[in-house]
Formats: sequence, structure tokens, C-alpha cells
Amino acid sequence: MLEVSAADIITGNADVLQPMVLQVSTVVLDIDIDKIGSSLDAKGMVYEFNGTVSDTVTKVLSIVDKKLSGFNVVVRVTGNGISSNEMMNAQESIAKAGYSSYILG
Repeated sequence: MLEVSAADIITGNADVLQPMVLQVSTVVLDIDIDKIGSSLDAKGMVYEFNGTVSDTVTKVLSIVDKKLSGFNVVVRVTGNGISSNEMMNAQESIAKAGYSSYILG
């Protein structure tokens, strides 16, 4: 199992994601709401993350989806001050995006 930051994938700093080279089949995608913040610069392309935790999770998953093909993915959502209600909404967003494995908190 390999853990990789969603922010690193978006900004192009996750060179480790090479399915043909890696000997692992499962990736834990860490969506750290605090690390993502309100925007990320992906080599000149700025992604803005405004709205709820659920909105951020939905947008992150849509951005990184292609880069995670070929892996079993466990989505982890972390961050300071996220309410239980926000986490439950994030879980619903994860399921709607087609992921069945997740860790909240």
C-alpha cells in the first residue's frame, strides 16, 4: 500500500504514481483539506477550492481520477475543524464519485 497526497498529485509532485513500476496495487489518496486550502497551482493552472468540504472532495477526485487508474484507491479525508456532518457529506461525495473504500478523519 502506498499513501499519496492529493495536493501533490494535483501540483505534479507525485512522481511515484507509475502503475507499471510500482509493486503495490492499493493507493491511499490523502485529501488533506488544510493542505489543499482555497487553491493549488499546478504549474500555471490554478485550481480553486471554494465551498464545502464535500465540494472540495468532489473536485479533487475529478482532477486526480485519471492519474489513479490502474490502482485500487482508498480515499482519506483529513483536516482540522471538519464537523461530523461535513465528513458525512464528504463520504457521500466519495461514493458518488465511484469509490467504495474511504477513511474519514
